[in-house]
Amino acid sequence: MFVNNIFFCYIFTMKKRILLIFIIAIVLVSPLLAKKIEPVIGGVKMYPDFWKGPTPSYLEGGIAYNFGPVVNDRDTRLIAVIGGGYIQREQYRTFDGLKIDPLSSPNSVIYDVATVLWKLGYSQEFLSSEYSDDALLTTTVAYEGRWEKAFDPYDSTKHPSVLGSLGNGYSEASGADHMFLSNAILADLVLNMHKDTGTYQQGFWGKLETVISPNFLNSALSGSANFGSIRLDLVGSYTPYQLRSEKGLNYFSVTLIDRLSSQIVIGNKVPSYFIGSKSTMGSKVRGYEEASYNSKLSFVNNLEIRLNGPDMGIKNLFPRLIIFNDLGFGTLGYTSNEDTGSSFIGSVGAALTISIFDAFDIGYQVAYTFGDSKYKNPTNKLYHGLVMGLAF
Repeated sequence: MFVNNIFFCYIFTMKKRILLIFIIAIVLVSPLLAKKIEPVIGGVKMYPDFWKGPTPSYLEGGIAYNFGPVVNDRDTRLIAVIGGGYIQREQYRTFDGLKIDPLSSPNSVIYDVATVLWKLGYSQEFLSSEYSDDALLTTTVAYEGRWEKAFDPYDSTKHPSVLGSLGNGYSEASGADHMFLSNAILADLVLNMHKDTGTYQQGFWGKLETVISPNFLNSALSGSANFGSIRLDLVGSYTPYQLRSEKGLNYFSVTLIDRLSSQIVIGNKVPSYFIGSKSTMGSKVRGYEEASYNSKLSFVNNLEIRLNGPDMGIKNLFPRLIIFNDLGFGTLGYTSNEDTGSSFIGSVGAALTISIFDAFDIGYQVAYTFGDSKYKNPTNKLYHGLVMGLAF
């Protein structure tokens, strides 16, 4: 008994010493790690039908560990992102996957999804840029996984039960238990020849992005997916006029900016999470529904005139008026497995926003839509609503 007590006292003392050493190590190392750890901003999604209105129900974010100048005196990063929550998903295709006619009723399929996302990536910068502190070239390779379970809509008084009717067009949600385990490989290359100080934008920026998600990586549970995508975004801007104070604050500036975005999507099982992301023409042409007009091959051009008002006592906190014209053309059918069909959509309008440190814009916009019909209020050409951040 005496020996046992000595043994336990020894173990307890050792544990305290190990804990003390561990705490000291954290205190000493954490300042070094803090300089190398950078936040990765993900996003927040709102559920529209909880309680009395839109409620935050999904959160995404992470960290990047910066190893510093490993290759050619440019930074190397490892990136980890997680996300999760409960969201509502809306698609403009029939249960079997065919494109819904905007003039038909109902004009969408709505269901809920509980989802968890995880992402691990490697990012490498190359060459210095004469235009900004950012690298001239940056390449990123990442693995992205997600788990999903589909449910009938939370508010059955507003949306009918659809879960039992989902067919091949919703292959990720139509299995026996409506569960989906997704795996995808992502890669992109960014060329940055662009100077951006918020009120002054000039130069050229481009991004080539690929997604590969074959069936053998997406069939572990009852849901499945099989698709791939290549997307190219090109942005050019020019500031012909700027008036600034002696302290460098902006009084007024005019910026012309244009984006050309093209994308091709292949595969016989394109999941709703991808169609509902910013890959559709509807997400790029203002005034249209985000998940609408998901053509297999699409081209969108966004032209803007940005009138930047005076800095409100703080640099890059200023009002901004944006006048825009968006045009989109899609062909080769739709990612919901239709081989034929093309679309043309467009809009003109204006947005008045407050730019917060050139990182986030919040305001209100009005757009007149033309071309193919919107899905909600298809006979009404006028759209107005909140702006929560700029697309480019």
